[in-house]
Amino acid sequence: MTSSASERSTPFSRLNEELVTLAFRGSKQNSPRSINTMICTFTYHVILIPALLTAAMKRTWGELDFNAASQIEHTPENVGYFASHAPSDGNIMKDGTKKPFHYYDWSFLRQNQQNEESGKRQKQLLQFFKECKRGGDKDEKSFFFIKRNHAVQFLKAYKKKLRNSGFTLPPHITPEQRNFHHYNILRKISDDKINLGSYPLFSEEIVQAMMRRVRRSYQPAGKPPMRDAANRIWQIRSLITNVTKVTHLLMISVLSLFKEHKEGELTLTEDAIKEKLKFIQGLWVRLEEGKFQNKGDGWEKIVYNLLNAQTETRMMVKREKYTLCWNFVNTWLEENNMQLKKISREPTHSNTVTEIINKLILFSNFEIVSKKPCALDEE
Repeated sequence: MTSSASERSTPFSRLNEELVTLAFRGSKQNSPRSINTMICTFTYHVILIPALLTAAMKRTWGELDFNAASQIEHTPENVGYFASHAPSDGNIMKDGTKKPFHYYDWSFLRQNQQNEESGKRQKQLLQFFKECKRGGDKDEKSFFFIKRNHAVQFLKAYKKKLRNSGFTLPPHITPEQRNFHHYNILRKISDDKINLGSYPLFSEEIVQAMMRRVRRSYQPAGKPPMRDAANRIWQIRSLITNVTKVTHLLMISVLSLFKEHKEGELTLTEDAIKEKLKFIQGLWVRLEEGKFQNKGDGWEKIVYNLLNAQTETRMMVKREKYTLCWNFVNTWLEENNMQLKKISREPTHSNTVTEIINKLILFSNFEIVSKKPCALDEE
């Protein structure tokens, strides 16, 4: 139903009409410079208009809090806003909440914090891990971590107890399915709790800078672009973006496992984020330039081919990308002398650490990994 003109009129417009009428009557009764006209004009322009505008703005906007960054949705369009409104205390807040990202609380690996089944299974797994620690290291109520100088003994006890623990990989879940889900889960957790997209180091110096290099290979100047170049470039952008996110979160998880974040730091900070991103950035550049640690046709060569328009190399699927993330993490551990084999000289222990992190992810998100279907060929 259409409103009448009188229904649509506002107090502001009605007052405007009354003042104009009053001024007009005054001008007819006296000269153009009559006292009535001057008073009306002064009142209208100087006092009433500002007052009415102020009232209208308050009704329309309410009491705005321009610092309420948590009320704004994270989108590619407002990335700059969040980059310039980082928390002043250095703690990186979870999207939409005021909760910091705690290093020493394994709930950060749970995608769905509300799911009771996964919460129960995570608690049971952590209890099992604590039972694998030797007597003096056991503390039922404390955060579970492994002391580096006791790591070999713990890992041996873990391997011995695992078979009858109930925490082996369920028979209906293959390692490939697990890796597919873990890649998706960690990417989602990173987006929700860390939001790397708000950091220019990630969005500009890693993703955009690497894509400029990739485009030069797939769309060389003065030559026609390669067949299907646009789609391939989009796939590589996704690879760089999400492998960086997942690798970064795995690095955090490994440091939490050994309680080796910087002394005194209990929550994720901007400096800690940048430090890890700097390593990942350097590794991407080295791979694109063909500067390999190991000769041959291993994972480094595959990444080099993808970044350099070697079209005979097919694009990785998600389960393979997750393995690539662990290759990045192991390179980081090795270059920083943090590999367990440096202590035990048994490389299998390094693989066991990967297995423990995988179990933490699996049993922290069991309802997703065990029940959601997956497409193993999904890129």
